[in-house]
Amino acid sequence: MRRKNADFAQAHGLASVSQTLGPGNLELLLLGFERAGGEPGSPADPVLKARRQELRGLSGLSYTVERRGGEGRPDLRLSALGSFGMSRARFSDLDAEIGTGGGALTENRSLRAFGRVAASVGLTRFLQTSALATLTYDGYSPQDALARVPMPDSGRTSLAAGAEAELHAKLLGRRFQLRPSLRVEHSAANLHSERFGAVVQTDNQSTLATYRLGAALELLPDLTLSASASSGARTPSMLELFGDGALLRGNTALRPEHSRSFDLGLSDVSCVGDFSGSFELRVFDLAIEDQVLFVRNSFSQLLPLNLASSHVRGLEAGARAQLGAWFLNAAATMLDTAGKPGKHLPNRPRATFFVQPGFEA
Repeated sequence: MRRKNADFAQAHGLASVSQTLGPGNLELLLLGFERAGGEPGSPADPVLKARRQELRGLSGLSYTVERRGGEGRPDLRLSALGSFGMSRARFSDLDAEIGTGGGALTENRSLRAFGRVAASVGLTRFLQTSALATLTYDGYSPQDALARVPMPDSGRTSLAAGAEAELHAKLLGRRFQLRPSLRVEHSAANLHSERFGAVVQTDNQSTLATYRLGAALELLPDLTLSASASSGARTPSMLELFGDGALLRGNTALRPEHSRSFDLGLSDVSCVGDFSGSFELRVFDLAIEDQVLFVRNSFSQLLPLNLASSHVRGLEAGARAQLGAWFLNAAATMLDTAGKPGKHLPNRPRATFFVQPGFEA
């Protein structure tokens, strides 16, 4: 059906430059995006005059050095990357068509500065090690000409370090791979929000550690058994903390997510005559504490909240088969989810199927 106030215009541009410099390769990336248009709201409660404008820019510079080792020398890869991104989101709702409060005339600015250094070294033919460190700063500056109180800027700084080892060996004559990894992140945030006409300042610090242990064993020349156990942790994104100023509200009281997961899978790669194919079957179990979920209110706005605990069990299957010029891609996912007592998690369909036949000329 045709919607009113649903017009938009957008444009984007991308530039990428790569140049060999000294022993390594230098890459520059520039990206720009702008979109302006109306905000139609929900079909049951249409919005006729509210308007949005979004402008985003990203620049990144990386330098990578790779060295292939000869006899007695390990493989080596060094990489350094820096990026800077800015965005500006304007929202106009002078007639208060959206939300529970009065009108809005906002201009919210965000920036992100990111740096990363990483190294990968092959210590022996059987052992590869990797390590990385990252530093991230996120800033948020809101402006609302119709707000009851002016809102100070907010910011968050995160420092993370991680390491991974990859061991190749043989077990009872079969190839075997073991991949342990560990990551630790510390973040400090100074956040501001409004409550009952007053500014509320939230200062918090958190240290999150995650790990993963993965293994793969060759059962047959074309059949591999894989398994992994891991823990996960995630700090809320700036969008979840502050929203988009319109239909997505923010919540600066969100807690970090924590999870643990297990998975077991079989994969097969076959090639017989003109037929080739790859097949995979995997089961997994995922438990999440303080999962961030978006709850819709009666004004069609989404509010992020922490769910005390949730559970997802699933089975995934995928295949790609090719016979001559004909090919078939297929995938299926089955999920069993649990959130609140007797409730399934939203936006997690119980069954998803995908089939794509094709012909290569």
